Parts: sequence; structure tokens; C-alpha cells
Amino acid sequence: MKRIYLIGIGVLLTVAVLCTGCKQYTETEESTLIPDLTDKQETPVPAPDPPKRSEPEEMTSEQSEKLPPQVTHQNRREAIAAVGKEYEGRIDSTVLTEMIAHEQGSPSIDFELFETDQQAYVTKVRALFEDRLPFRSEGSLIGPKAPSYEKACDYIRAEFAGCIGKKMDSETLEEYLTLMKADIAQQNAVPYEKNPQKAFDNCRRMIWDLCECTTENTPYFKTHK
Repeated sequence: MKRIYLIGIGVLLTVAVLCTGCKQYTETEESTLIPDLTDKQETPVPAPDPPKRSEPEEMTSEQSEKLPPQVTHQNRREAIAAVGKEYEGRIDSTVLTEMIAHEQGSPSIDFELFETDQQAYVTKVRALFEDRLPFRSEGSLIGPKAPSYEKACDYIRAEFAGCIGKKMDSETLEEYLTLMKADIAQQNAVPYEKNPQKAFDNCRRMIWDLCECTTENTPYFKTHK
């Protein structure tokens, strides 16, 4: 009996030891598998700022100055009329009116230039009026009156002396003077004496265009009538 009693106590001790080991293992395993929520808690990420409202871009000076087409056209017409007024008394009134109306309705100069550079546009318009001033047959009131044929030749030689050797040679000039005897601008040649002003101006116009003359670089007519 005493032996059986001792065996029973041994069994109980063994079971107690095993239970204690199981409990320690279970606690260790649980501590490994279950995360420490207190230590592992993440710092909250702040919410992103709401997108800013895009403000309208400021208009550039060019955009702010851009006018409706009808206003721009009206401004252009007024600018042309203002240039025309500068030539009152220097260009025949009928011719002047026709020139203004033509430029306002069917301009010789690109309209887009007025939209980008009004001053440049006005300068080009003024050059069109200036181009008429040397020629009475084209409406000028200040251009030279046609003299006799011989004097006309002398006048033209002096007027375009600066072009010789640059834009043409003297032989070419003399050919124009010979042709002036019978106005070659006419379909049927007309002797100089029949229409001296037209023959005189036509000859000068051809040389004027050939040499790319302007009232600035060829001002002879302003002081020699």
C-alpha cells in the first residue's frame, strides 16, 4: 500500500510539472503571437490639405488691350483719315478722298499690322500719301510742273544724280529720257508736247520706282519746282 501511495504522489507531481510547463509555453507563445497594441500603435497621419482653388490668370497687357474687331476696324479707319488730313493742301482733295476711302475699305497694308503695331501701320499709310507728292499727274499739288522737254531732261538728271552708279547707270537714265519724247506709258505713243505733265511724271515715276526712291532720300522736288 505504501508503494502504491508513493507511485500516486509521483504521478501527481509529474502532472503538476507538465501543467506548469504548458502554461508557461502558452503564455510565451501568446506574448509572441499577439502584438503589443500599445507599443505598435501608429502615429495618425494628418489628412491632406484640400486642393487650392486656381485663381484666374492675370491678363497680359496685350490681352487686356485687345479690342473687339468692330472697334479695331473703326480705330483703323480713323487713323487713316487722320493721316489723310495731314495732306490737305498738298494732294488734290478729290484724289485725297479717294485714297482715304481706298485704304479704309481695301487697304494696301496688311490689317494684322494695325492689331500688333498701330504706329508702324500709320507710318506705312503715311508713306503711301508721301509717294504721291512728287507727281502732279497723280494728284500732287506741290510736285514740279512739267517744263519743256529739254529742261525736263535737265531736271531729271539732277533729281536722280544720286542714283547713278548705285541703282542704275547713266546710259539707262538717258534711255528713259529718250523714251520720254513719246510717252511710253500710253498704248499709243504721245509726243511729249501733247501731254508734257503726264510724260514728265511717267518718266520720273519709272526711275523713282527703279531706284526705290522716297520723299526722304530723294527730296529734290521739294526745293526745285
